Amino acid sequence: MKNKIFSCLILITSLFYNPLQAITENTDKVYRERLRTIAGTHRVIGTRPYQEDTYYNSKDGRFFGVFDGHGGDQISKFLANEFYSTFRSRKNPRKIWQWIWKWIWGWEITIEQALATTFMSLENTIKNKRYESGSTAVVAYIDGKTLYVGNLGDSRLIVGTKNPSNTYNVKFTTEDHKPGNVTEKERIEKYDGYVFCFKEHGKKTPTAMYLYNTSKEQFNSYYRNYKDLKKGNCYTSDGSKKQNVKLENLIKIVASTQSRIMVSRAFGDLGVKESHPGAFIATPDIYELTIDRPAKEFMIIATDGFWDVFDNEEAVKIVGKALKKGDNPTKIAEMLCDMAEKKGSRDNTTVTVVKFLAAKN
Repeated sequence: MKNKIFSCLILITSLFYNPLQAITENTDKVYRERLRTIAGTHRVIGTRPYQEDTYYNSKDGRFFGVFDGHGGDQISKFLANEFYSTFRSRKNPRKIWQWIWKWIWGWEITIEQALATTFMSLENTIKNKRYESGSTAVVAYIDGKTLYVGNLGDSRLIVGTKNPSNTYNVKFTTEDHKPGNVTEKERIEKYDGYVFCFKEHGKKTPTAMYLYNTSKEQFNSYYRNYKDLKKGNCYTSDGSKKQNVKLENLIKIVASTQSRIMVSRAFGDLGVKESHPGAFIATPDIYELTIDRPAKEFMIIATDGFWDVFDNEEAVKIVGKALKKGDNPTKIAEMLCDMAEKKGSRDNTTVTVVKFLAAKN
């Protein structure tokens, strides 16, 4: 009889249990020993008509996220409201069969898996609700002395550290998902997308273009080859040649039938994903690193409005010196946004600065 009951329990859990939703919560001891943080965020609208950036800093000081919307703020607001709660539901067992499964098999998923499936779950929700905009996302979660990072798009997170020589270096950085990156470009072109460069902030910016109502052959009739394009020449659809046409204007010529996106991965943008499956994706990069010198390390999370005019090393030096001087993270974040505007950033800009503190004993 006991064997039958045990078999029934196994059958029930195999039918209803979703293994991607379970992981045990930290013990009280681990919670007491985890890193403590002080964080501050500031954002500015720039010259844009709307503010599409959002952010979320959890009250427990364990989670931080920055979300850069494009085509509206519907998805970036959704992510700010839902990301952490969705992640926690994936991370913590809440249903009886999840506890039974863990008790029988002693199995639980990792935090990296819980984080990755949160991205997947939210993207599915966006598809089901048919949200029309898009958004990048970069998030950080602290467990003990380990920092877990998820990144999708071109917002960026970096960790800075103070050296014995009292200089500041970049310890870690996420990789931007830009169309110009080799692997991203290969994937986009594999699924009939194009990657062009045009000038923004005085520099050439790789941009992905996806065809909607125009065939590849029709689109190719706008130009003969890259050699002529670099000379400033392009062709109209009837083959007549036009001289001295800049690349920006070439893009405008076909803008009515194409979608131009400056990132290669993001939440949403359903039109592109449905017209070019596999080219534009919502697959995040997941990272894990140890904060082993918390009193000497800090974190900067920002949207591309900041990173377009700052490099990693410059940002780390500014934040390191400001923290040493005693400035709080909120003041530093505000200073960085102001500096980005003065350096020519016109985009929405959001900056979060996180100071790590020694763990409690």
